[in-house]
This record gives sequence, C-alpha cells and structure tokens, in this order.
Amino acid sequence: MNLENRPELNQLKSKSINLNSIWRKLEQTGFKFYCVSCHRERHLAVPARVGTPQFYFHVLVATAFLMLVFWPLFHAKGVVLLVPIWGAFEALYRMKFRSMLVCPDCDFDPVLYLVNPDKAVIQVENVWRKKFEERGYPFPERKRQGRVAPAVVPQQPVAEAEATVEVTPGTAELSQNNPLPSQTA
Repeated sequence: MNLENRPELNQLKSKSINLNSIWRKLEQTGFKFYCVSCHRERHLAVPARVGTPQFYFHVLVATAFLMLVFWPLFHAKGVVLLVPIWGAFEALYRMKFRSMLVCPDCDFDPVLYLVNPDKAVIQVENVWRKKFEERGYPFPERKRQGRVAPAVVPQQPVAEAEATVEVTPGTAELSQNNPLPSQTA
C-alpha cells in the first residue's frame, strides 16, 4: 500500500503545523567534554563556577535563617554570618564539582593531572590493569615518554664514586673505561 497517496496525509502536508512548543526552552547549564583517557563523552549538568542566581538565593536564605536563629545573641549584627556561609557554600560546591569531574569508567582525574601528572597516569594505568586482569587479558606495557614516571618507585641515584658498567653492543664484556675488575669465568 502506498502511503503517499492517502488523502489524510495530503491534508496534513498542506497545513502548516507549528512544531514549536509553548514552553520555554530549557537552558543548558553545565558543559560537555570528552574524557582524555577513555574518550567517553561526559556531560556535567552544573556550571563550573559559582554565580548563578539560584546560588545567591540559597546563600541569602541560609543567612536569613541563621540570623533569625541567633537573633538573641547577635541582633542585627547577624548579617555578618553571610561571609562564613558564603565561604562554606562555595567550598562545598567546589568539592562537589571536583568529585563530578572524575571519569566513572577510567578514574581519570583532570585536577590531579594538572597537579601531578605522574600520579594521574599511574592511577589510570592501575584501573586499566585491573580491568584487563578481570577479563583475563595481559596488560599491554607501553613505552614511557616525556614526564611520565614509571609505575614502580625509582631507585636511588648512583653515587659519583661508584663506577658505571658499560656494555658494548654484541658483546657482554665490560668496557675499558670501567674501573671494576673484569669478570673472568
């Protein structure tokens, strides 16, 4: 059956239908980004910075409430409570936002990466290593480049008084510059 020849559809096509909603469009707060490690699209529904009218309203309501509670002690001087309440609200907001930044799949933490990239890389590698072990696959070791530290703790540097061992390619003999006694078998 051919749907294009139906008279009901022709009547609908001829009428102009307003598909716009009467409701206002929701503003999208927050932002979208991709995880650097696992390339998963992430969306945070809250803005990164404090400063929305809703935040100001919450701070003012909390200040008014505490000012009324402590009215016998402070009277009108209770307005000063605005400063510590503002600081507490902002600290809690930033802690919440910081915890939301961590990727739920690979545990990549961008703030930790900015502070200490070596720890962030080790943390992500440990998560991936665990996921590979759970599925029974060997974890592919990769060459380290740049600033990235190895997953093991580095050894202490060799003192200047100690000699270094140099091995020439193709042979296992010690070089002439080595003050250590040669090994004879």
